[in-house]
Amino acid sequence: MSGNEPVADQSEAILSKLWERNYDPLTVEIISRLPLRPDARCLDVGAGAGSMSYWLAERVPDGSVLALDVDTSLLDESRARGLTVRQEDIEQSEFAPGTFDLILVRGVLSALREPDDLITRAVRWLAPGGWLVAEDFYFLPAEDAVTPVGRAVIDAYLRAFRAHGAD
Repeated sequence: MSGNEPVADQSEAILSKLWERNYDPLTVEIISRLPLRPDARCLDVGAGAGSMSYWLAERVPDGSVLALDVDTSLLDESRARGLTVRQEDIEQSEFAPGTFDLILVRGVLSALREPDDLITRAVRWLAPGGWLVAEDFYFLPAEDAVTPVGRAVIDAYLRAFRAHGAD
């Protein structure tokens, strides 16, 4: 960040970087165990600030990565060879069967009206032998969090999700 971005943009970028710092290590560990070929075709659904898209592009140097998000302002397509950035709502997206060898859906399912629909469609988009890696949040009841701050954070998430129709 140059310091010239609006405060809202800076806040979004900071939150995205914190999110990536917390969740990338596990995602990298999971995907590193998969037998991805160097020419694999990958889809990163809800790419956010792009940490996993950039990492995947390095991991599949002869392949491709499509970074898809409703807000692509934090993504830089020129940062990695084989990377394409597309601003699109995954609930409206459609791809031909067998298009991808790996589909990463991280932190997205809990925000969708019909998450099962995305899983069903994503399985169709996979090539034979392809991998679907889906990671999302699990919120314990707020009162089960071990600290007052943890309880407040989980409670805030749950209220926000309920306000937007999640159960």
